[in-house]
Amino acid sequence: MTEEGITVKILGAGVFFIFLFTPSADHLTAIGFLISLITFCLLLRGPLKSYIFFNLPLILLLFSGFVSLIFSFNKRASLISLLCLSTGMIVFYIITVYMSFKPEKIRSLLLCLIISFSIMVITGLLQFIFNRYNTWMDVEISPGVIEHRGRLTSLFIFPNGFSAYLVMSLPVILGALRIEGTGFLKRIFLIFISLISLVCLVSTYSRAGWIGFAVSIVLMGYLSARKKRVLLLSLLIFSIIGISLFLFLQRETLKSFLFHNYSDQSRQFIWAKSIKMIKDHPLTGIGIGNFYYVYPRYILQGEEKLPEEVSHPWHAHNLFLNIAVEMGLPALCFFLWFIFRLLKEFFCSAEKKGEFNQILYGIISGLIGFIIFNHIDFVMGDLKNGLYLFIVLAFGSGLVKATERKEI
Repeated sequence: MTEEGITVKILGAGVFFIFLFTPSADHLTAIGFLISLITFCLLLRGPLKSYIFFNLPLILLLFSGFVSLIFSFNKRASLISLLCLSTGMIVFYIITVYMSFKPEKIRSLLLCLIISFSIMVITGLLQFIFNRYNTWMDVEISPGVIEHRGRLTSLFIFPNGFSAYLVMSLPVILGALRIEGTGFLKRIFLIFISLISLVCLVSTYSRAGWIGFAVSIVLMGYLSARKKRVLLLSLLIFSIIGISLFLFLQRETLKSFLFHNYSDQSRQFIWAKSIKMIKDHPLTGIGIGNFYYVYPRYILQGEEKLPEEVSHPWHAHNLFLNIAVEMGLPALCFFLWFIFRLLKEFFCSAEKKGEFNQILYGIISGLIGFIIFNHIDFVMGDLKNGLYLFIVLAFGSGLVKATERKEI
């Protein structure tokens, strides 16, 4: 085997590490990223040269991040956040190029995604089994330290992070169920792990997650075959979630959770302050990663006595507001351009009824559910969620480019 061939294999190993250990093991993901980045750079002038592509909205989004860094209030926080954003973009680029270069590895990468998903879900199930609380409750055990009693987090820091991950991932797993050539035992396993993930999703007590997944599963039912039986299956799963709420939640807990939740009012308060920040810094933003440091400047006299989640939040509890606040309105436009451009590519490729069209439908549905989720919350501040989003987008983009090359 030539030196170049060995380098290609090492690149593949790095990509497989990223797929397999995101988001369960950060240190192993970091190793995979470093391996793939180094070997990718070594191969740029070799076999990968003809697979390089240009993504204008992604480049403009990164440029907006650098501009926001220049005008930021806390340069250190901005530098860290920009490094995280850059990492996600690099991962997106490496995976997309690798998949178009090695389309025969697609099934193996999908298997890694399924294994990674299984690790997260089984961890969540173990939390559910050994949960010593009968109702959900967020308790502040010390200033700034919240314990999420009764809410599943799996290997994430926050329950909403786990919920967002499930919303984005589960449709892809359901798409894998419908790939031709999937054996009987594999289908049984996928169904089993999907049912466990539904239990985990309900037990995160994330309303944004429930709504996002309900929309994504109905959308996937429509896209997958446009047959009544598929749509009915989607509605059945949605009904199961609704019934499960009453099975898993005590009556008083459900009542307070749905109708007397303080988080609704706090989000509205934060959104109002966020809009004021956008008006003051519409083009450059306050600086990527600076929301926590600048927000107190917009607190009026007396409002500092409100709970810390309102008087000093870490983010805007809305993905799009957060981008506009920290990086400016142009950055928000570039981000939306990037996302909806990919959605269009995924849909057009899936409509050609290729081998992995059901996976693309799953990615589309999961992404729509994730977008809906992020209208109510912001989980991209957690590197696990942010990096995983870029991995899922890269997987879809890689499928599209691999399909295009087959047609050529």
